[in-house]
Amino acid sequence: MADAEHLARLHQGNLSWRAWRAQQPNLKPDLSKADLRGMNLQQINLEWADLQKASLSQANLQAASLAGANLSKANLYEANLQAATLHQAELADAHLIGADLSKADLQGADLSGADLREANLRAADLSRANLSGADLRCTDLRQADLSYANLTGANLSGANLTFVNLGQANLCRANLVRAELVEAHLYRANLYRADLSQAHLIWANLFEAILVNACLVEADLAASILQKANLTEADLSGANLTRANLRGTDFSQANLSGAKLRSPTLHKTNFQGAKLYAAQLITVDLSQANLRGALMPDGSIFH
Repeated sequence: MADAEHLARLHQGNLSWRAWRAQQPNLKPDLSKADLRGMNLQQINLEWADLQKASLSQANLQAASLAGANLSKANLYEANLQAATLHQAELADAHLIGADLSKADLQGADLSGADLREANLRAADLSRANLSGADLRCTDLRQADLSYANLTGANLSGANLTFVNLGQANLCRANLVRAELVEAHLYRANLYRADLSQAHLIWANLFEAILVNACLVEADLAASILQKANLTEADLSGANLTRANLRGTDFSQANLSGAKLRSPTLHKTNFQGAKLYAAQLITVDLSQANLRGALMPDGSIFH
């Protein structure tokens, strides 16, 4: 429960609040479970504040400082957090549906289990953030920085991740069905058992990415960089790999049935034991590829 004095100070306005906090720099305001719905808290200093289970729906927190604050299970439905500072903040299981977090600083923040459906995270800094199990369906993450972020088991279906930086991020078992990943940076990202069915990965950089057992059914990977990526036992049936860079890519035991392999770059590409039945191999040089035991487009086994 919120401290009555702390809550009263907050209601006196930003200038009074700043002066009070300056007098007590080590104090951690207790605003837990406070009703702050629709309140104007623009540029407020709430660093290290306890806002657990607070109601902040439709509140204006634009450019507010919430570094280190505890917002676990807080209700931030449609709140304005544009350009807010939230690095190292606790937002586990927070309710952020429709919130505006564009250009917010969420470095190292804990958003595990948070509900971010249809939130605006465009150009937000989420590097090293914990988003495991978070619901990011239909979220706008264009140009966001998610490098080294933990997105294990996160739901990103229908999300817009155009130009996003997911370098070395952990996306194990993440749901990316029909996600927009055009020109996304996924350098060394871990996508083990991730579902990328019908995702758009045109011009995406997946250099040395781990896609073991991933589902890429009907995914569009045209002109993508899959150099040295590991797609062992991945399902790429019906996928579009036109003009993709497949140098040193490992497709061993992968399913490429009906895939479009038009003018890809192949060099030391491993198709050992892969299924290429009914695949479209047009303008393809297989002379330096490993096809041992592969099921070829005509149904024959390559020996």
